Amino acid sequence: MRMPTVGSIACRAALLAGLLATALEFLFLGAEDVSDALTFAGRMTGVVFLAAMVLEVVALFAAVALLGDDGTQHSTALLAAGILVSLILNLVLLTIQLTGGGYTPYVWVWALLALWASWALWEGRGMWGGVPRPRSFAAGVAVTAMLAIGNFGYTQVYQPHHSSALLTTSVEFASAMREGDKVVVTVRVRTKNAGKVGVYVLGSLYQISGRRAQFVETARTKRDLFDDWGHRQRDLLRHTEVPENGYQLLAQGQYTGRSGLVVVLEPNSEVVTERVVHFPYGARYDVLGITANIVYLRRDRAKLTDDYGTSGRRLWLSDTNHQFGDPPPSWVAGPSEITYRFRSRIKHSNALLEHTRPPHYATLWWVGREPLSESPFGPELTAVIGPEGMEGAAPTASEKRRMLDSYGLSNAPSGYVQRPLAELLR
Repeated sequence: MRMPTVGSIACRAALLAGLLATALEFLFLGAEDVSDALTFAGRMTGVVFLAAMVLEVVALFAAVALLGDDGTQHSTALLAAGILVSLILNLVLLTIQLTGGGYTPYVWVWALLALWASWALWEGRGMWGGVPRPRSFAAGVAVTAMLAIGNFGYTQVYQPHHSSALLTTSVEFASAMREGDKVVVTVRVRTKNAGKVGVYVLGSLYQISGRRAQFVETARTKRDLFDDWGHRQRDLLRHTEVPENGYQLLAQGQYTGRSGLVVVLEPNSEVVTERVVHFPYGARYDVLGITANIVYLRRDRAKLTDDYGTSGRRLWLSDTNHQFGDPPPSWVAGPSEITYRFRSRIKHSNALLEHTRPPHYATLWWVGREPLSESPFGPELTAVIGPEGMEGAAPTASEKRRMLDSYGLSNAPSGYVQRPLAELLR
């Protein structure tokens, strides 16, 4: 069966080149997912692409047979199927690219092959009548492709969204004693992965603070309580006055893993850490407080590709005239605050996302600030995931939601636990 309108050498070469390019495209995507996708569903998507690659190779041989005038109706059907699948899947890839934001060179591959498939369908329109039941055939190919696309959406979007990553963090005072002129306090921090997926721990932080306050016999006025709120004090105390710098930081630090190692928490695993703090008995703290937090990234959404554990860098400490690299963004920390930054490029969970997104990085800042005025909270962890240069501005609410939905970037704070020092020493 001769191809009627595809008569010129250039048109025939373009047809064969397009089928070959599509086969190589599907081979590239499928092989990468089969070997490197982070989930079983992602690897099955790779199998689907390899099956599509086989179809494109078969369609290529069918085209050669038709050009040689020894093809059959089956050859015509296989060629039409290969072109239709190329058109549908490349349009899907182009849609993922354009809706995901950011530029990658691969966008030209999706666009050019989609245009090629549209041209091939139009150029060969005179021969599609040779396909048995052409309308039913086209509908069958389209439905099959749509089912594959629906499976991708279900396995890559719906299932990960409903397979929760849930970390819980708790803190408690383990013991306290007086040894001569000093007090020794032991605290315990516990984080458990109670969810269904594993996570990378990007950073962890515990904080122990002491409060100096004084009892006042005359009830404090509403104006006093209003001023407390303006100074970040969220406990409005009628007979207790917490002066400026009433909260003092006694200890802060990391409580998961060793320096230079990336901590992984699989489902049902936990990490328990005890820390000891000393302070003079004469410091006369009336209350001690503990809080902890952990920032994590889902392992089924992304993979840290660089040496994240050893990437920690001191960024800024201007009040001692020592500057280490560029200062942190102003929305993260002030110019006189000790700040450490950890950073790694990430690999997306599957080849489709990896090649339709520009390079993304996970960045965490560990800010070792003192408690703010009459508030017990001082040090904090801040993390973002995005393309190069996005760290300069504070993320919007929609960007935070995208980081949560796309990568599972979240944190697990413990809450704040206080105990009277007298009770601990009893």
